[in-house]
Amino acid sequence: LEFRRVLFRSLEASTTNESRVFLQANIYRNASNVASYIATDEASQYWQNGGKHIFEVAPSGTADAAISWTTAMTVDNSGNVGIGTSSPTQLLNLESATSPAILITDTTNTTSLLLRSQNNTSSVGTSSNHPLVFETNATEAMRIDTSGFVGIGTSSPESGLHLFDGTNVRAPQNANRKATLTIEAGSEGSADIQMLNASYNHIFFGDAADANVGYFLYDHTNNSMQFATNAEERMRIDASG
Repeated sequence: LEFRRVLFRSLEASTTNESRVFLQANIYRNASNVASYIATDEASQYWQNGGKHIFEVAPSGTADAAISWTTAMTVDNSGNVGIGTSSPTQLLNLESATSPAILITDTTNTTSLLLRSQNNTSSVGTSSNHPLVFETNATEAMRIDTSGFVGIGTSSPESGLHLFDGTNVRAPQNANRKATLTIEAGSEGSADIQMLNASYNHIFFGDAADANVGYFLYDHTNNSMQFATNAEERMRIDASG
């Protein structure tokens, strides 16, 4: 006991379970075999049990007071790592009652990626003033820039949603507006909007008073195209043209 008080740490094997080994700091067991603080300070321990590696911590406590442990991390016998849980179900399993998150930071460029689950929302994004890039096969496929513009096929989106395939043609008519869809094919054959349905396809034009005050409608049941203004059909082109 006095040896531990001097070193403030211990390494021991369980006398009742051969699969347990402990590495401890600021802990001893009193006459009632209760884990207690050696000195007024924090305490920690690492131990192995049944193939698991368990890391536990305790806040600062008074010398000789009983220790209440919190499991900080567990590595189970299948290699799963649990932080905040002693029963990880995935390769890395994080749990917390208060907004569990993973923060990855490039300290050279102060770029941070944040993965978070909070209340009824899960999110992935940057916590720094940098774009969020999605890659497939080690190549950029989509980007959300710092203005919230989304680019697919381009690293420089010029509107709320910018679909790009080919070479740049020119800036869109309403550039730098989130409510603008830009489809730019450049050197490709065409820029297309494709709608597939067995019944009807619509494009609606709405305002505060009416969600479809104007529209285009293609009726696949009779192959007619209808045009409406002020919520009334004004023209129809039938299947014969």
